[in-house]
Order: sequence, then C-alpha cells, then structure tokens
Amino acid sequence: MKSNLVAPAASVSRANGVREKGAGGSRREESVRIILIGTSFKSAKLAVRESIDKRISSGSEILKHLPGVTEYAELITCNRIELIFVTKDPDATEQAFFSWFVGTSPDSFFIRRDADAIIHLFRVASGLDSMVIGEDQILSQVREAGISARTARTSKGVLSSLFDVAGSVGRRAREPLGTS
Repeated sequence: MKSNLVAPAASVSRANGVREKGAGGSRREESVRIILIGTSFKSAKLAVRESIDKRISSGSEILKHLPGVTEYAELITCNRIELIFVTKDPDATEQAFFSWFVGTSPDSFFIRRDADAIIHLFRVASGLDSMVIGEDQILSQVREAGISARTARTSKGVLSSLFDVAGSVGRRAREPLGTS
C-alpha cells in the first residue's frame, strides 16, 4: 500500500538536496543534511529522559527554528527521545541544540548524521533498537511521529519520505520469510 502523504518525487534531488527557486526563477540545488539527536534507555536513566522530555515539550517551538533547520520531527516514547532535523548546517544546529540544553550532560545524548541517522531510524522502526527486540509498538510510534510532523507542517519532502520508508522497512522486517 502506497502512502498518499509522500511529497512528490521532484521535490527531492538524488544529491540529497532540495530544489529551490533561485534568483530569476531558475532552480538550484541546495544541500541538506539529516541530523538525529537522541537519548534512550541505553544512554540515560529514566529520570534524565523525563527531564529532557519536559524541556522539549516546553520548547519544541525553539527546536523547530534552530539555525539551518528546514524540517523537524520528534519521536518520543517511554524509552527514547529522538529529534530528527533536516538542516543546511548540521554543526550550527547541533551547537545551538546543546547550548539550549546547558545543564544536561552531553553523554546523555547520541548523535547520528546522514546515512547513520537514516539507518538508526530504520533499526528503531524494525524493533531492533528496543528494550525488547522486535516489539511491535515502536512501529506505530514511528508512524505517528511522521504524521505529527506533517500535521505540524515541520516535515516536508525529506522527512515525509524518510518516515514513509521507515514505516515500510519496519513492516517488511516483521514479515515472515518468503512473503514479499
């Protein structure tokens, strides 16, 4: 089943850039990068994750507008908090994020960029990065995170497509062998 929520293929280039109108109406490629900043049961205790969740809940408007950010999504569950950014400047985005989180140990977070961020999201959707390997609930939580970002209009071509594919990967990982 194909999602009707996917951005048109023409809005994302093969060079991992988005097409934007430049001066004079011509199209130019602008490079974008994906950065995932997260914490989970593997990197922080529950009390730390709860504190981070509370801070994000009260400041998600700030996170959507960090330097360079063009798209933003949150995947927040009882065992993980993952923020996915599409950014023109991942170093500035990361620096601004940690400046905003002064007082929380950077060791509580992990950072994944570009292909590593995508692979991580696919592992999460597949249940391979869960406390209980293969648990089903995370797939619906990944799907809901994608829908929430679309609804909030913080997800456009790159993240919309990424969450659609992550959902497909998660479903495919749960299929019995030989049924595709």
